[in-house]
Amino acid sequence: MIAFGALLLQFLQVTLVVSQAKPGCQDKCGNISIPYPFGIGENCFREGFGIDCNSTNDGLVPFISGSNIDITNISLSTGEIIVNQYIARDCYNRTGFQVRNNRPTFKLRNSGIFTLSHTQNKFTVLGCDTYAYIGPPYDDPDFQTGCRTICKEPNMVIDGSCSGIGCCQTSIPKGVKKMMIVIQSFNNHTNVSSFNPCGYAFLADLNWFKFHGLSDLLSKFYEKNNGEAPLVLDWAVGNQTCEEAQRAPNSDHACVSENSYCYDSTNGPGYRCNCSVGCLGNPYLHGGCVCGS
Repeated sequence: MIAFGALLLQFLQVTLVVSQAKPGCQDKCGNISIPYPFGIGENCFREGFGIDCNSTNDGLVPFISGSNIDITNISLSTGEIIVNQYIARDCYNRTGFQVRNNRPTFKLRNSGIFTLSHTQNKFTVLGCDTYAYIGPPYDDPDFQTGCRTICKEPNMVIDGSCSGIGCCQTSIPKGVKKMMIVIQSFNNHTNVSSFNPCGYAFLADLNWFKFHGLSDLLSKFYEKNNGEAPLVLDWAVGNQTCEEAQRAPNSDHACVSENSYCYDSTNGPGYRCNCSVGCLGNPYLHGGCVCGS
């Protein structure tokens, strides 16, 4: 009974510090927790980690400060945030006339702390007469990658198999901070319009999408998802390694909890913090990591 009580106390202590904001600051926007170093309002966040809490038709929603990019989750332990990003689409009528084509871009004004996750996202293309590629906007053509998918008959499409027939996927390189998606058709869907009038492309959380075969090609995939897909961003503090930050004069090292450690980012410059083994909480706050006995 005593042991159970100790475990319960430990659980309650840890619960109090998980996703904790800076003392005196707003800790949530809507139902999304905003843990420090992120924050809402003056003196509530580390430089570059500001969050705008805006009123929308869906209630209060957090946005990356100064942008129209809304946030659905912030993780301290993995150094990731999930945001919503537009799906590209390319649609035709039965005569092959293009009725819509959009090329969404993702470019932050202050992109220093954020990088597109090359391990947690996949670039996906849907369609039976579609090719698409992803790369930086036209002003910075550092790379391009993509895939194409062709299928002449509906019975060629295999439910659950994103292997090039109706659906294809590819990875992106590490270190990418901005992107544009370009989507096109080979024959304006004229040979497949009866079962596939549109093509779609998106960079999204690899756990979000599962190919449902013809139902994805026939249905209003874009409308069903409100034109958006979840995108995973890696984030990091500063542009130094842990060692450089710790030995710098007048160091503003971010890992301030007594029971925390520093580790270098694996996707771009900077570093992150975590609580030591056996501890949970917020390593970016003094006393933020709570440990078991």
